Amino acid sequence: MNKSRTISKRVFIFVQLILIAFVSVSTIIAQSSSVDLSFNTIITKDSNEAAGSVRSIAIQPDGKVIVGGDFSLVNGISRSNIARLNSDGSLDPTFDPGTGFNSIVEKVLIQADGKILVGGSFTSFNGAEKNAIVRLNSNGSLDSTFDANILGGTVLTIALQPNTRTGDKILIGGSFSAVGGFTRNGFARLNPDGSLDNGFNPVFGNVQFQTVSIRRILVQDDGKVVVGGLFSGVNGLSRTGLVRFNADESLDAAFDAGNIGSVSLVERYSGGKYLVASAIGFVRLNNNGTIDNTFQARTSNGTVNAVLVQPDGSIIIGGGFTQLGVIIRSRLARLRADGSVDISFFPVGANDTVRAIARQADGRIIVGGDFTMIENVSRFGIARLNVAQTSTRITQFDFDGDGSADISVFRPSNGFWYELRSRNNSFFAMQFGQASDLLAPADYDGDGKTDIAVFRDTVPGAGDKAYFYITNSSDNAFRFAQLGTQGDLPISGDWDGDGIADLAVYRNASSADGQSFFFYRPSSAPGVDFRSIAWGTAGDKPVMGDFDGDGKLDAAVVRPSTATWLILQSSNGQVIQQPFGETTDIPVPADYDGDGKTNIAVFRPSNGFWFTSTNPQTNFGAVQFGAAGDLPVPADYDGDGAADIAVYRPANGVWYLLRSTNGFTGVQFGAAEDRPIPNTYIR
Repeated sequence: MNKSRTISKRVFIFVQLILIAFVSVSTIIAQSSSVDLSFNTIITKDSNEAAGSVRSIAIQPDGKVIVGGDFSLVNGISRSNIARLNSDGSLDPTFDPGTGFNSIVEKVLIQADGKILVGGSFTSFNGAEKNAIVRLNSNGSLDSTFDANILGGTVLTIALQPNTRTGDKILIGGSFSAVGGFTRNGFARLNPDGSLDNGFNPVFGNVQFQTVSIRRILVQDDGKVVVGGLFSGVNGLSRTGLVRFNADESLDAAFDAGNIGSVSLVERYSGGKYLVASAIGFVRLNNNGTIDNTFQARTSNGTVNAVLVQPDGSIIIGGGFTQLGVIIRSRLARLRADGSVDISFFPVGANDTVRAIARQADGRIIVGGDFTMIENVSRFGIARLNVAQTSTRITQFDFDGDGSADISVFRPSNGFWYELRSRNNSFFAMQFGQASDLLAPADYDGDGKTDIAVFRDTVPGAGDKAYFYITNSSDNAFRFAQLGTQGDLPISGDWDGDGIADLAVYRNASSADGQSFFFYRPSSAPGVDFRSIAWGTAGDKPVMGDFDGDGKLDAAVVRPSTATWLILQSSNGQVIQQPFGETTDIPVPADYDGDGKTNIAVFRPSNGFWFTSTNPQTNFGAVQFGAAGDLPVPADYDGDGAADIAVYRPANGVWYLLRSTNGFTGVQFGAAEDRPIPNTYIR
């Protein structure tokens, strides 16, 4: 990239770079996960293809899939509310339930011997009177050795309780009033033949005939039993919505979820924790039932019906929601282990409710529900999804990896970086760099922590070549890399969507009518020296952001002469041209509303006003925060996934933070000469 190239060589290289830019844009359209087109089962209510509903999915050891719900046809063949599919999604004709169930199947559970327990709101199976629960043989016929006499209502959940002496006991929950002629308010334990086991009889509800609905039963490896649903009081003690019993069937006093409200599902999580969908939102509980505050609890505008914990600790949820917190997600979402939303996972989602999720041995997942489309692909009631690795959440200027940006400065006079780390409010100092260096902090090693780094465009003996100098936070190793030339500006970040920051620079055009470029070295493609995107012209200011929410930085500039933002979206190659602000405003793009997309935003230094949305009625509109001479330092200081309005005042070294969750605070940290590090990429 030497400036002394011949004109012919310049033309050749320019054409190459333009081609690379087009290749770069086209390769980033692919999403991290996709609908499996080889699996296309059509589940409907009738021959007119009215949408059916899959409410429960069970995968056999041989890979075949049993589905239950509210439907009458599978691939055009009669199957009333239950069917078995081959691994490719075709109907398995060796499983024949006859005329099936006369009403909805809510739960399907496969026993170790291959027999199938089925619960729901039905009153008959294949013409035989059977209420709420039956057991089927592996070929779909009725198991006549099992007979449970349920009075009224529905069985919503079933769990097996291991018993080596008598055979596995069967725990059932739902909204019923009696079993085997004995009163049971929504919960019962059955013997292997379906008869009532009188040995375990917790009483749900503090008032006789109080409405109770048990929606989830979870049997732990240690024999303890967790029960969630709609109830208030257990055995006369205060327990609302969630309770745990010891292996000896007594109430576990060490577990108390407090007033968690009605619970729709409970799932075990690593470390003895629990994932719970309840009236207060989707939360994670510690082993004693208290809220796990390290997990970002998620409120939703609809139910969460299904949850699947992946081997990497990520969590896939489905339901009737269209929004999680402020993030738009249509009925299907993936959360990272800390509860943050993985915005790369099926951003379009499903067009109707998701009710069941199951994982195959090969890692693909099967989802069921009321939908007819997933990710704009036609799928009736069921779909199989290819699931890519969970994307890493990158919090800018987070040096300790706790998900919150750290207050930090660089002191040119001595080359020290000073950090006030948010994890434990500890102080950290490191000498790295020179007064003339440009700061370039980013997570270059992909460990979830920002690395200390500088960009030096004048290196003795290197001609006009520029270098990055980096200290990895993962192992404290020092490294350097050549990219760019004199006059370039560092703009490092995740340009290729792999969760690791890429070395990147912006080169402003040398002439008024010249072409400016972004150059980046993709960490996902070892051996590729650089890729380039032709974007902007002389005088434009590069701005950093993922404006389309695809997990990759977009080529973007602000043209000060017209106060116009020019953004090339990496997801689809579309161009956004948005006038916003005044010519003297400072661009401060960041994700202020926590929806996974960077907002166009400006700070007006003349009066300290922030404008964080192109629509004044949304987000913060206009907020006055700061004064003349302040430096804008927006970042996510409280770790809630949304950037906070903030300024650094060099006159007194005080940081003023307007945190989106934790409110206002002021912190003295720094001196007049210091450069606030969260101001690095603001130009």
